[in-house]
Amino acid sequence: MVMKRHLRTLSINSLTEALDIKTMLNLANILMTGYDSDYIYNRTGFPKNMPMPPREVARQIVDDINSLDLYPDFVTLLIRMQEDGYKGRTYRFPYLRELLNDILEQGYIYESTRKMFIEDPEVRRTPNWGVLKLNEEYTISFLRVDIVGNSELVRKYPSDVIRSTYADFKHIVTSISQKRNARIWNWEGDGGLAAFYFGSNIHQSAVISGMEILHELFMYNRLHNQLDEILHIRIAVHSGPCNFFVSPTDLERNETIITIKDLEQKNTEADSLSISRTVFVMLDPLIARQFTTTMRNNKTECYNYKIRWDVKE
Repeated sequence: MVMKRHLRTLSINSLTEALDIKTMLNLANILMTGYDSDYIYNRTGFPKNMPMPPREVARQIVDDINSLDLYPDFVTLLIRMQEDGYKGRTYRFPYLRELLNDILEQGYIYESTRKMFIEDPEVRRTPNWGVLKLNEEYTISFLRVDIVGNSELVRKYPSDVIRSTYADFKHIVTSISQKRNARIWNWEGDGGLAAFYFGSNIHQSAVISGMEILHELFMYNRLHNQLDEILHIRIAVHSGPCNFFVSPTDLERNETIITIKDLEQKNTEADSLSISRTVFVMLDPLIARQFTTTMRNNKTECYNYKIRWDVKE
């Protein structure tokens, strides 16, 4: 995302009017490591024995921000400095509203929890929310779903029935996950992986999505299922560090992905949701009480939820 010409001018004016040169360089160094007085003199060609005009410093900073595609990061930093202050001082940036409105008009929203711009899901949905960088590490909560007995179902039913049923299942998972601003990172026909990164509690968002999928599939099995039997699934939720990759092969090598795959395949009964302790401790007590404790690999606690009906005599 590049600044339009008039917004470039407003950005230069905003820095010049709000900050002294030292603070401008501190700001630039947050966005571009190593950005100091020596660097700015080298970039502009000014003799080091001459003081640089503040506007020239601001112009060079803005141009470097543009060349490195840091426009949204720049506006985010201005918002943070205006809202939270910087080194004990508060700042007011002229023309910040104009810069903010420009980014919003380009299909982004300001995510207040992480204080950064992300793509507006009403405009577009990409796997990285428009901001995650390739091969950089993030803490993400994952939801993994899988149809039980896929091979048997494929052999037993006509291909058009399988395609329709599996498409319905994918729609259930996708629509429920995307309500909480998740992204589908991988889908393989009979199941997939949803990633949760934005929101006040990504762990709880993933868990509630899993619970809702179980409830939605319960109704689907009774009202819309084309099979002559119940469509059974397993769901798992786990959170941890993960590098952002486009390639599913690269993603599968990540330890967090390996753990959730193991949790789903080896420690989750049909028609239930299993979550790791990492996720469980982040849940609201009301939700946590819906889970029963089990043991994973006979040594690590995990927690399970399934639809239970209380029968009163």
